[in-house]
Amino acid sequence: MEQADNANVINLIEMAQRLREKRKIFYWAIPITFVVSALLILCVPRYYRCSIVLAPESQSMGTAGALGSLASNFGFDLDTPSEDAIYPTLYPDVIKSTDFLTGLFDISITSSDGKDYGNYYTYLTKHQRYPFWTVALRKTKSLLTPGAFKKQGGNPNATGNELDVFWMNKRQWSAIGIMRDKISCAVDRRTNVISITVQDQDPFVCAAVADSIRVHLQAFMTDYHTQKARSDMEYYDGLLTKAHEDYLTASRNYISYVDSHSNLHLEQYKIQAKNLEDEMNLRQTAYTSFQKQYLTAQTKLQENTPIYTTIQSASVPERPAGPHRMIFVIGMCFFVSCIIAVWICRKELKLAF
Repeated sequence: MEQADNANVINLIEMAQRLREKRKIFYWAIPITFVVSALLILCVPRYYRCSIVLAPESQSMGTAGALGSLASNFGFDLDTPSEDAIYPTLYPDVIKSTDFLTGLFDISITSSDGKDYGNYYTYLTKHQRYPFWTVALRKTKSLLTPGAFKKQGGNPNATGNELDVFWMNKRQWSAIGIMRDKISCAVDRRTNVISITVQDQDPFVCAAVADSIRVHLQAFMTDYHTQKARSDMEYYDGLLTKAHEDYLTASRNYISYVDSHSNLHLEQYKIQAKNLEDEMNLRQTAYTSFQKQYLTAQTKLQENTPIYTTIQSASVPERPAGPHRMIFVIGMCFFVSCIIAVWICRKELKLAF
């Protein structure tokens, strides 16, 4: 046992001596690694991140909702049923959905230096910067598979840049993939606070897209929550308009008949006038009833409109979020140094293990 321990000590000493003898390898390997890794990381475009934080209006769900809220404070999720099919924990899936992302294609994009890129779709497909090896791989793949990166597929009946979500072309799907990589959403299960983060190569574009996502998400959820109320209001609005027209027609008929038969005292004229008056009153009652129902639907629409409190609004980031070039260079130098040290001391390591 003591001999094995002595062998290990001797091996460590020999390893240190070997490294000292071969130290010149480090003298040229580390500077070369430093230069090569610096050149490689400089080819990777800088990117920025912008985050916004939203707090949705809490929906009361009675006793079950109160118990769920109480349990969430202790880290438990009771999965209490909600009247909403889309609740905060599904917001990340909503933002990643194709329908939601295609709604961002038409956002007007301007760079931090004032350059107009048109819309977000054009910016993603034509104004993104990539490392040279990514471009080389794409060109190689395009040579091996001709037409792989051309605008293929999609609805043949679509004209120009017309978007058909049901049948999109490869360039549009590519833009969707880029957006899914750039946009992320997280929801705190305990507080239902929504955090949306956008990453982009331009700080101004990063903040502009984050703010647009906030607006689109609020509009999307407002449309969902108020869909039934809006449908009811439109239905009662049609009934109210028709009832008002019927009431005006009935009142005109009654007034016209009474005025034209004011000097006649026959019983049949009185009965006819009474019938027209009853018809007018009936139309008036229907009109008043539909008016109340329309006002009730309008009130319900206002009640169902969700309110989102912006805890943290979008702002143009001052510093890039990455890549961390100095950490990458130092890490590569350390990694290469370890590889060289292992290679130099490979005999001692074999004897030790």
